Amino acid sequence: MFAFAPNELDLIDPQMKESEKEQFVVALRVGTGVMIVLLVIAEFLHLWFQSVVFRAYKYTKTIHSSFSPQMQA
Repeated sequence: MFAFAPNELDLIDPQMKESEKEQFVVALRVGTGVMIVLLVIAEFLHLWFQSVVFRAYKYTKTIHSSFSPQMQA
């Protein structure tokens, strides 16, 4: 199912069985994939939140400038 690099399984504890080594490597790959997906989701949420805050800042700045004393003079 998964292809392993030639020395990939040799880097793990030599006392482990071959099937345990393969499960360990697969778990590492799945964990890495999950972390990458979570980082991408977090980055999109960060960009969305940043744009919402920026729009809110621009909106409040327009409201404050419309009530400023210079505009009424």
